[in-house]
Amino acid sequence: MFNECGVAALLGIEVTEVRDGVARGRLSVKREHLNIFGGLHGGIAFAFADHIAGACSNTQSGQAVLVESSIQYVKGAKGERTIGAEAVLTHCGKRIGRVDTRVFEEDGATIALAHQIFYIKEDEHTGTASEDL
Repeated sequence: MFNECGVAALLGIEVTEVRDGVARGRLSVKREHLNIFGGLHGGIAFAFADHIAGACSNTQSGQAVLVESSIQYVKGAKGERTIGAEAVLTHCGKRIGRVDTRVFEEDGATIALAHQIFYIKEDEHTGTASEDL
C-alpha cells in the first residue's frame, strides 16, 4: 500500500521490503531532488525517511499516524545517485510507538538518522490510502 502513495510516486520513493517491525526502501536521486549547491535537499531526505518509517510503523495493528519526527543530517549526498533507507521499530506500546530510520548511500555511509513517534489508531488497515489520516 505504501508504493501506491501519491507523494512517494511524485518523489520516486520505492518501498522494497516490509515485515514485522522493519521496512526498507530506495530513492533514485534526480536533479530535481538537489538543493542549489548540488546536494540532496534536506526536505527530500526527511520525506524519504518519513515514508519508510510510516511503512514500518504500519506493520503493527491499527493505523499508525505520525506524532513527532526528528532528523539529524550526518553527511551530504552530492549529485544523482540511488540512496537507501531502513526503518526499525524500537518501541511499540498500546497506542504509542517509535521507529528509528537510517538514510544511507549505496556504500552504506550514513546520510541522516531520524526518529519518529507514532500514534496507533484503532482503525484497521484498509490496504489503500485513507482520506481521514
